[in-house]
Amino acid sequence: MRKLFANKKVKASLILVAMTTNLVSTVAYGDSVSNEVSFKVGEATYVVNGEEKVMDSAAIVHDSRTMVPMKYAAEAFGAKVQWDKDTRTAVITHGEKVIKLPIDANIIYVGEEKIEMDTKAVVVEGRTMLPLAYIAQSLGLVTSWDGETKTVKITESMEVIKQKEMDKKLESIT
Repeated sequence: MRKLFANKKVKASLILVAMTTNLVSTVAYGDSVSNEVSFKVGEATYVVNGEEKVMDSAAIVHDSRTMVPMKYAAEAFGAKVQWDKDTRTAVITHGEKVIKLPIDANIIYVGEEKIEMDTKAVVVEGRTMLPLAYIAQSLGLVTSWDGETKTVKITESMEVIKQKEMDKKLESIT
């Protein structure tokens, strides 16, 4: 028996089976908590997992789309944000995924893929405002709109949750 567990491949396989079993039971019984972020149009606050935070500019509606300052939407889910002043492009990096939104253009680049949007990223009073739904969907997140309260809620998709849990468990064994 000792020889069986001495083999690293066998150990790794057993750990993977245990992690997968744990992950499936967690998802099946709803014990997994995902990140949840909400932005309310006209307010300079937003909520991350129940904790209210302050932005330096309120969420707005532009071309029938909710727009938020680029920093807050991306950073709420662990993405890094940069501004390329030469090309006037917002650049969001999340893991290995790179998203680029040129200002005043109705396109978004997700990696090398060019996607046409029905609105444009804009600068309002010195703040770069990005279309929230496109950013969220590009990061693999799920959006919902409450028209009564004018609130956008963003949650992680089950695929993102599963990947994060798997990464965390793999990290703990290496």
